[in-house]
Amino acid sequence: MKGTSTTKTPVLTIDITSDPICGFSYVAYRRVEQALNQLVQQHGPVKAIIRFHPYILDPGLPETGLVSRATRLKAVLGDRYAPFWESVVQAGSSCGIHFQRDTPIGQTIDAQRLLLYALKTLGPAAQFRLLGSLLRQHFDEARDITQHPLLAKLACSPIPCSDGVTRSLFPDEPTALEWLKSGALRYEVISSAKAAREHGIKASPMLVLNGKYAICGARDESIYYQAFERAVTGEP
Repeated sequence: MKGTSTTKTPVLTIDITSDPICGFSYVAYRRVEQALNQLVQQHGPVKAIIRFHPYILDPGLPETGLVSRATRLKAVLGDRYAPFWESVVQAGSSCGIHFQRDTPIGQTIDAQRLLLYALKTLGPAAQFRLLGSLLRQHFDEARDITQHPLLAKLACSPIPCSDGVTRSLFPDEPTALEWLKSGALRYEVISSAKAAREHGIKASPMLVLNGKYAICGARDESIYYQAFERAVTGEP
């Protein structure tokens, strides 16, 4: 009796450490999506497991209240502000993102709590889609992703999961608001972000592929594609 040969679908794990308030994190999100699509076109089905991990980009931002992005960046970067912002704008334009200079910003600990909860309850695919929703709300719609009402609305919106079923994190907005007010997973977010800095992560985003290959910052789609290809084929 002849045996049958089966080809296993290659697995690509992408662990992303980032803060949703970071413009380069949105650029990376778009380019990762594009590179994954290209990878599938060139190599066939790939099981991509993408997990978000917390990071606090600017510990000096207030936990309550907002500040202008431009004002804060000028305070932190000084003379480096203008060239830095130009690099952000150019990177965004290359993938259809139009960054706004004066968007109000604040700490995103509550948004990151929601992302951790999505990972724990619905899995990485749903978490990645929620991350995309948060990034679009903040950067495309200029919405304040520190506010509980907006977070509760996103938490109750349908999210496609890896099994093809659409689910929401909470049955209704009052339940979501109660969870947000409870402070659940706050310690985990702060501890994870602190551990990231202690392990040498000084910028957002940081990607680690299959636990082996690290990519810091928002890179060109071609660089992501080449790195993804190496990770799934095992080529050096």
